[in-house]
Amino acid sequence: SVSSEDMLRWSNVLKGMKSVISESDFFTWFDSGALNPVAFEKDVLTLEVPTRSFMEALLTQFEELLTGFIYQEFGIGIQLQYITKN
Repeated sequence: SVSSEDMLRWSNVLKGMKSVISESDFFTWFDSGALNPVAFEKDVLTLEVPTRSFMEALLTQFEELLTGFIYQEFGIGIQLQYITKN
């Protein structure tokens, strides 16, 4: 599960992304509800994505930026794990 503190951290990650990418990209990838944190345990942040192809496209375009903001909020060295909704 994700604590309220971790949801605040995630909100800060989103604010960071919003400050550096276009409004349309932000809406498509981050504000559409398609990418959601579902767990943060033992230094692993699990993000839920709608499909594997969404995850691959997201990482192709934004992995470096997203990882940087996640490290800034959750700590350097945490691991990211992606799961699909289905």
